Amino acid sequence: MTQPLAYMPGSTGAEKRRFRFLYAVYLVETCAATLLLLLVLMFVPSRFADFFKDFRADLPVVTVMVLHVSTALRGGLWMLALPVAFALPLLPAYASMRKRTAGTIGLTAFYFLMTMGGAVAAIALVVIALYLPLLKVIQNVSGATS
Repeated sequence: MTQPLAYMPGSTGAEKRRFRFLYAVYLVETCAATLLLLLVLMFVPSRFADFFKDFRADLPVVTVMVLHVSTALRGGLWMLALPVAFALPLLPAYASMRKRTAGTIGLTAFYFLMTMGGAVAAIALVVIALYLPLLKVIQNVSGATS
């Protein structure tokens, strides 16, 4: 039982190769989304943190949360994403082994949309969270009232 796929019923050499291929496909998708999200969360908010400190304005809760998450990730919390990024693709790869080719293509497309869509949605939240205080600064500088 030293083989990692020995628990799968009827696992032949071809099925093991298919599982490894599907796992690699899902792993690339997951790592791309994770890397994109980590890069944005680690490096973009840190550039804005000093700018926000200079204006001494009250920041929205969402902005404070994004800044804290960025600080935590830069402090080493990003390493928790690695086991998740490597374990998560096991689920759709195993589920794909149970389906025919058409089901595998649909599941791959769904997984891609969920991982990349989730990363893009999180990045959009970061952009909005960092843009909100800038609106307040622009209003204060221009003399507009709220």
